[in-house]
Amino acid sequence: PGAVPGTSVFPLAIAATKDGRRVYAGSERDGGLYVIDASDAAHPKSAGFISTGVNPDALLLNKAQTRLYVGNAGSDTVSIIDTATDKVIGTVLLRPEIAHDLAGATPTGLAFSPDEEKLYVTCGDMNAVAVIDMDEPNGPELRGYVPTGWYPSAVAVSADGQHLFVADAKGVEPRIPHDQPKGKGLGSPLNLIEGVVTMLAVPHSKELPALTQRALAAARLTPADFPRDNPLKDIDRQSGKITHVIYIIKENRTYDQVLGDLPQGNGDPNRCIFGREVTPNLHALAERFVLLDNFYDSGDVSGDGWSWSTQASANENVTRNVPYKYSNRGRRYDYEGQNNDYPVGGFPAKGVDGQPLSDDPRFKEGAKPIPDVGAAPGGHIWDMALKQKLSYRNYGFFVSEGISRGGVVIIPDNYPNMKALQPPGHDLDGITDIDFRRFDLDYPDSDVRKILSKQTGDDVYLTPKRALGKHHASSRFREWKTEFDEMLAKDPSGAAVPALMTVRFCTDHTAGMSAGKHTPRSMVADNDFAVGQLVEAVSHSAIWKNTAIFVVEDDAQNGPDHVDIHRSTCYIISPYIKAKSVDHSYQNTVSLIHTMELVLDLPPMNQFDASSPPILDWDKAPTNSEPYTAVLPDEKIVAEAAPMPGRAAADPKVDELVKQSAAMDFTHADRAPAEELNRIIWASVKGTQSAMPATPSGPMEAGKKRAKDDDD
Repeated sequence: PGAVPGTSVFPLAIAATKDGRRVYAGSERDGGLYVIDASDAAHPKSAGFISTGVNPDALLLNKAQTRLYVGNAGSDTVSIIDTATDKVIGTVLLRPEIAHDLAGATPTGLAFSPDEEKLYVTCGDMNAVAVIDMDEPNGPELRGYVPTGWYPSAVAVSADGQHLFVADAKGVEPRIPHDQPKGKGLGSPLNLIEGVVTMLAVPHSKELPALTQRALAAARLTPADFPRDNPLKDIDRQSGKITHVIYIIKENRTYDQVLGDLPQGNGDPNRCIFGREVTPNLHALAERFVLLDNFYDSGDVSGDGWSWSTQASANENVTRNVPYKYSNRGRRYDYEGQNNDYPVGGFPAKGVDGQPLSDDPRFKEGAKPIPDVGAAPGGHIWDMALKQKLSYRNYGFFVSEGISRGGVVIIPDNYPNMKALQPPGHDLDGITDIDFRRFDLDYPDSDVRKILSKQTGDDVYLTPKRALGKHHASSRFREWKTEFDEMLAKDPSGAAVPALMTVRFCTDHTAGMSAGKHTPRSMVADNDFAVGQLVEAVSHSAIWKNTAIFVVEDDAQNGPDHVDIHRSTCYIISPYIKAKSVDHSYQNTVSLIHTMELVLDLPPMNQFDASSPPILDWDKAPTNSEPYTAVLPDEKIVAEAAPMPGRAAADPKVDELVKQSAAMDFTHADRAPAEELNRIIWASVKGTQSAMPATPSGPMEAGKKRAKDDDD
């Protein structure tokens, strides 16, 4: 139902009756099963659709073929279908009682005991197998859980019914990169994932309660993990203190790469390639507010990183497909509201300027919205804000990568991909600022390039794209600042500033050593100044004493770090942050999101953020309220550019970096191979004779540092 011509319904699981007359295909996109009449094998035909739940990904027929069981990964349920009528006759919820209303069980596989008295269901996000008792007078009933390894994706039962065989898709232990033979890099954090099959004894009924408690404790689903009170209630939106949150997402840096030179943190200066001279603002902000040196990006790469950074989870489709896509096996980038190049929110026939958005005759009347197979069931943080009737403005999150062929526009460029982010508009109209540029490394984040070009009269600082949109903005920051000024002009008290703003700054991704493009150091410096400029603008405004700014990388992209390739930078900037805090406690992307939710009085999106400890480096008063002034980066660094091919006379090996970069695709985040790009970035800073170091330890190393700093 609701299919759009030319778009996939994302069929995954399939089941067929023994006589071959009936076939059921689960559609991840459409939330149910397409039924196929195959009685005439040469001419199969559609026989209807059965709605079951979100992301059906596992099907199992009983021996008698009278019942079909469907695992709905996005609904956390098992649907029971009567195959005689093709009707759903029962549903079993797999969530524990404590998280009854919170997504996060994620059924992925089904198996019966030999006598069919028990149904075992792998729950990917709970790291458990759910046990369902089928022999109940009122129908099947959830009895408990058996703990497993990381992300169980399938289960089978031995013929004698004594053992479970569980496929743990991500293994059974934390894995970290160790020194590799020369030229044998890991390539991606995804290469660390080694799935295993484990054999577990089928638990007796008396053993199940204890196993259930173990599984729930490991998944942080106990009363201790769900405190009743908001620890930030003294400064949250309800208190009237922090009423504005600005959420900035950047691209692909580890902690050591940027802040490894700060002596007060657990850093390795030898791995620091974008230190204070490149990122003076990020250093100043980390030193003045809070230094989080034990923070980890929950995503491995941008594909799941943007899901974790906006939804506090990655759904089953994303988790399964990210390794497939990143191993170059043909999948497109489906993860920011664009599935198979189609924007899931659709778009109208004409844009805000009255001109057609597409030249494709199929979209003469516009494009219909479709379900997003990459959307987690709990929604995005902006969905929570809009449900709570908070004002919201989006700058660059989940906007389309335009698609044209032969000069014909098929999918519009820079249009919000998701229905919740529509409509777009100029000058505070709609939800998304249509003049704020998407991921595009030919356009700067900050005004540093224009400032230095104007000061020196030299165009060496400038990028190919120098002014975009209605306001002819010279950078992403400048477009945001134009609207921010409009908000304050509308109401000088700051009341017109939205409660939540999302802002994408992305040039710290870098374009490697692409010929004629600015070097990685130059691009990171531009990105740094954008953050500094935004903080400066807010701190000199009427809303400063009511604002918290959160800054995170969507993923760390396997950069060098002496602790872990997921360890990254995170900044919280607010007058309420304790001055010069140093926090060694373990934190991650979900911790950050939970902190934002508590500040804004938003409900959690799922089990992960509901139980994640928030970041607590706050005062009850705005004691850290001095305005901030952005620090202009070194002009020599900003001017740096990669040479054109054949012109690297000082070091011929630089030509090889230029050639390698030329073969990479920088039109979208993560299309360039991570390991190769990291080595190019390293060599561009440290020299072609320097080998990029491996990441030799793991997150627990930070615990040694923390043990010495309990007074912090």
